[in-house]
Amino acid sequence: MNFKDPYRNLLRKRIAVSDEAITFSELFIKDTVHLFAANIPDAMHFLKNNCTEDEYSWISEIIDDSAEQSKSVELIEAYKNLAEKYPEETKSYNIKSFINSAMAIAEPWQEDED
Repeated sequence: MNFKDPYRNLLRKRIAVSDEAITFSELFIKDTVHLFAANIPDAMHFLKNNCTEDEYSWISEIIDDSAEQSKSVELIEAYKNLAEKYPEETKSYNIKSFINSAMAIAEPWQEDED
Protein backbone atom coordinates (compact mmCIF):
# COMPACT_ATOMS: atom_id res chain seq x y z
CA MET A 1 0.00 0.00 0.00
CA ASN A 2 1.12 3.54 -0.63
CA PHE A 3 0.85 4.92 2.90
CA LYS A 4 2.50 8.27 2.30
CA ASP A 5 -0.09 9.76 -0.07
CA PRO A 6 -3.20 8.91 1.98
CA TYR A 7 -1.50 10.20 5.13
CA ARG A 8 -0.44 13.45 3.49
CA ASN A 9 -3.96 13.99 2.12
CA LEU A 10 -5.42 13.54 5.60
CA LEU A 11 -2.74 15.83 7.04
CA ARG A 12 -3.69 18.60 4.60
CA LYS A 13 -7.26 18.38 5.89
CA ARG A 14 -6.01 18.57 9.48
CA ILE A 15 -3.77 21.56 8.84
CA ALA A 16 -6.69 23.42 7.25
CA VAL A 17 -8.56 23.35 10.58
CA SER A 18 -7.60 25.80 13.31
CA ASP A 19 -6.28 24.23 16.51
CA GLU A 20 -9.01 26.03 18.40
CA ALA A 21 -11.70 24.46 16.21
CA ILE A 22 -10.35 20.91 16.18
CA THR A 23 -12.21 18.09 17.84
CA PHE A 24 -10.92 14.59 17.89
CA SER A 25 -14.21 13.31 16.56
CA GLU A 26 -13.39 14.86 13.18
CA LEU A 27 -13.56 12.27 10.40
CA PHE A 28 -10.06 13.06 9.13
CA ILE A 29 -8.67 12.44 12.64
CA LYS A 30 -10.46 9.11 12.87
CA ASP A 31 -9.31 8.21 9.36
CA THR A 32 -5.71 9.07 10.26
CA VAL A 33 -5.83 6.92 13.39
CA HIS A 34 -7.31 4.07 11.36
CA LEU A 35 -4.68 4.48 8.64
CA PHE A 36 -1.87 4.04 11.17
CA ALA A 37 -3.54 1.28 13.19
CA ALA A 38 -4.74 -0.81 10.26
CA ASN A 39 -1.52 -0.63 8.23
CA ILE A 40 1.21 -1.15 10.80
CA PRO A 41 3.96 -2.42 8.45
CA ASP A 42 3.29 0.43 6.00
CA ALA A 43 3.04 2.97 8.82
CA MET A 44 6.34 1.78 10.27
CA HIS A 45 8.00 1.97 6.86
CA PHE A 46 6.68 5.51 6.42
CA LEU A 47 7.90 6.56 9.86
CA LYS A 48 11.34 5.06 9.27
CA ASN A 49 11.86 6.26 5.71
CA ASN A 50 9.56 9.09 4.62
CA CYS A 51 8.25 11.01 7.61
CA THR A 52 9.33 14.64 7.66
CA GLU A 53 9.93 16.66 10.79
CA ASP A 54 6.66 18.53 10.32
CA GLU A 55 4.68 15.33 9.74
CA TYR A 56 6.25 13.84 12.85
CA SER A 57 4.94 16.69 14.99
CA TRP A 58 1.39 16.32 13.67
CA ILE A 59 1.33 12.58 14.39
CA SER A 60 1.70 13.38 18.09
CA GLU A 61 -2.00 14.35 18.07
CA ILE A 62 -3.10 10.84 17.15
CA ILE A 63 -0.35 8.57 18.48
CA ASP A 64 -2.30 7.64 21.65
CA ASP A 65 -5.39 6.70 19.68
CA SER A 66 -3.27 4.78 17.17
CA ALA A 67 -1.61 2.88 20.01
CA GLU A 68 -4.95 2.04 21.54
CA GLN A 69 -6.43 0.88 18.25
CA SER A 70 -3.35 -1.00 16.97
CA LYS A 71 -1.99 -2.27 20.28
CA SER A 72 1.41 -2.19 18.57
CA VAL A 73 4.51 -1.43 20.60
CA GLU A 74 6.49 -1.69 17.35
CA LEU A 75 4.53 1.20 15.86
CA ILE A 76 5.27 3.35 18.90
CA GLU A 77 8.94 2.34 18.76
CA ALA A 78 9.11 3.47 15.12
CA TYR A 79 7.60 6.79 16.15
CA LYS A 80 9.91 6.98 19.15
CA ASN A 81 12.94 6.66 16.86
CA LEU A 82 11.87 9.90 15.22
CA ALA A 83 12.34 11.66 18.57
CA GLU A 84 16.06 11.01 18.16
CA LYS A 85 16.01 12.03 14.52
CA TYR A 86 14.12 15.27 15.23
CA PRO A 87 15.19 16.36 18.74
CA GLU A 88 14.25 20.04 18.32
CA GLU A 89 10.72 19.19 17.22
CA THR A 90 10.47 16.69 20.06
CA LYS A 91 11.46 19.33 22.58
CA SER A 92 9.38 22.16 21.09
CA TYR A 93 6.15 20.18 21.12
CA ASN A 94 6.87 18.03 24.21
CA ILE A 95 6.45 14.95 22.04
CA LYS A 96 8.19 12.64 24.55
CA SER A 97 5.08 12.88 26.74
CA PHE A 98 2.90 11.69 23.82
CA ILE A 99 5.31 8.83 23.12
CA ASN A 100 5.35 7.78 26.78
CA SER A 101 1.58 7.90 26.95
CA ALA A 102 1.23 5.83 23.77
CA MET A 103 3.74 3.28 25.06
CA ALA A 104 1.83 3.00 28.34
CA ILE A 105 -1.28 2.23 26.31
CA ALA A 106 0.36 -0.35 24.01
CA GLU A 107 2.66 -2.20 26.43
CA PRO A 108 -0.04 -4.00 28.46
CA TRP A 109 -1.40 -5.49 25.24
CA GLN A 110 2.10 -6.73 24.37
CA GLU A 111 2.40 -8.39 27.79
CA ASP A 112 -0.97 -10.10 27.34
CA GLU A 113 0.22 -11.65 24.07
CA ASP A 114 3.58 -12.88 25.45
